[in-house]
Amino acid sequence: MRKYLLLIFSIGINCIYAQCPDWQARNSDPQSIPTQSTFSGNSTGWIINPETSDEFHENSIDLLKWSVKDQVCHGSSELSFYRTYNVSKDTGRLLIGFQREQVAIECGGYVQQYSAGWVELNNPVHYGYIEVKHKLPTDLNLVPCFWLWGAIPELGKCDEIDVGEYIFGHITDHTLNYNLYREYQAYDSKQLAFKEFTSSLTGQDIVYAVEWFPNEINFYINGQVVQCNKYTTDMRLVSPAGYKPISEYTCTNFTNMIAQKLQLSFTVMGNTNNFSQHYEVDYVRSYKL
Repeated sequence: MRKYLLLIFSIGINCIYAQCPDWQARNSDPQSIPTQSTFSGNSTGWIINPETSDEFHENSIDLLKWSVKDQVCHGSSELSFYRTYNVSKDTGRLLIGFQREQVAIECGGYVQQYSAGWVELNNPVHYGYIEVKHKLPTDLNLVPCFWLWGAIPELGKCDEIDVGEYIFGHITDHTLNYNLYREYQAYDSKQLAFKEFTSSLTGQDIVYAVEWFPNEINFYINGQVVQCNKYTTDMRLVSPAGYKPISEYTCTNFTNMIAQKLQLSFTVMGNTNNFSQHYEVDYVRSYKL
């Protein structure tokens, strides 16, 4: 998730000579949401990594595993900043909530009346299968995000994989963005894949996942692939922006993405008083290659 200006990433000579375009707002025909009836977790046979997984069975948040953001803001969150007291545990779930603050603060150039919650895994992941079972709020003023982010500040480099977020400026209960960002020094490359579904993604338990290989990144809902991304330098395989159906090939070079930390955040995007609604997370499971 982002709206702030970041340094730019170089994606390679082959892609530059081929004039690789950014993917933006590339619509596919609406598809049905895969059901959970035949899916009860990852079945690839890979080994689960306990350092980057959490079933949330303990009475409190494991602070050896998680960092809870406090008194920070994010460029995509115009109305809310982040406080630790909006993150809690209840009946085996992580709860990320929000509240209206008595005194607004100015953060990131915005006057923010609300606070919300944001947690980050302390240990990064690098390749594998990462899934989150969660329940999304029905109030579309409340935007949950499941994403991966990593940086090497001394090199001016950062990479990001957005596994599940709404399309900011076009928020509905049946659309998602699957984004890839590369930023490094003097070039920026991104893929924004806009997916539309035939029914609502909110108010129900649902599993989002990303399968991350060196040359391929696939996104899943309830154990079924809904978006594929394979790196290629052959522009004949890459469909233009807005083309239907979306090609599974992209010229966005993610072959050497750096290790990234899993993020779960909650953002207030419009005025609301639905303080009983939360971003509810049942588990985080991360599998090694």
